[in-house]
Amino acid sequence: MPFCFKNICSNLLPAGTYKVIIESVDFRTGIGGAKTKDLQIRGVISGGTCDRRSFSDIINEKAFNFRLQPFVTAIGMDMNREFATEAEMFTYLFKQAKGKIVMATVEIKTYNGKEYNNVKDYTALPSSTVSAKDVVEDFDIPVETALNTPASKLDPAGNDFPTVSAIDDTDE
Repeated sequence: MPFCFKNICSNLLPAGTYKVIIESVDFRTGIGGAKTKDLQIRGVISGGTCDRRSFSDIINEKAFNFRLQPFVTAIGMDMNREFATEAEMFTYLFKQAKGKIVMATVEIKTYNGKEYNNVKDYTALPSSTVSAKDVVEDFDIPVETALNTPASKLDPAGNDFPTVSAIDDTDE
């Protein structure tokens, strides 16, 4: 991507999927300072060329049925958990979301001739597919030995480390 002041002065993120840290979730403030039931999500991108850039997403109350569910699932909340009041439910969501790391798919939309970012979807971080065997193969230790020996007894050269019971602490 070429560099120019227009690009670095723009709040527009390139379309793509980003790892983001959720900074806050709260009700959006409407006209006159009144709180609405629309949710405003603020996050910061973690890693990549847009590292530390912030973004904001609004989940409109009318879109809860298809926009809120992916977000709640991505932060690891139980969709079936019940609360005594609606206020308690949202307070719990706001607290649970803060600091969570999720994947956000961002697209670019055009409205009235201007381009805007739109968060299309939220998903949980992908699970690791690296096994213990994959990790051990990177070291100069036979796989079977490494997987069946306590780590405290292994040395990259294949030597045994002394156990705590084998160390003599007596003064000579």
